[in-house]
Amino acid sequence: MIAAFGRYTRSAEEALELNRSRWLRGDAATFAICDAADDCVGHVFVNLGDSQRATVGYWLLREARGKGLATRAVRLIARWALGELGIARLGLLTSTMNAASQRVAERAGFQREGVLRSYSDVNGRRIDSVSFSLLPGDLET
Repeated sequence: MIAAFGRYTRSAEEALELNRSRWLRGDAATFAICDAADDCVGHVFVNLGDSQRATVGYWLLREARGKGLATRAVRLIARWALGELGIARLGLLTSTMNAASQRVAERAGFQREGVLRSYSDVNGRRIDSVSFSLLPGDLET
């Protein structure tokens, strides 16, 4: 298995070691997203920042998309981060061109804040990003 991290491609062992070291340093937590057959079809992560802020990210294999797995995973990690870790603000960014990812954020309870123009560099091209956030008071009980 090969995992892609930014411009780098890592073996499964390297990816696991990277995620372990980030957890031990207190930088991030990464979890597998598994389907009903218990096959790993993606991952969800939270990157921990300063001032009780963090960001969420996720990806799924193409064949696992459209089944609600990303939404469920984002909801679970958001509740954990806001509750157990005491995060005060959880952010999420997605490309303006990625409507499916924007729907995941919205279904998981994140509030759309606006568009960050020319925010990210993807393969040498500047793209706009949609910013979302989730606060502890936004969680449904």
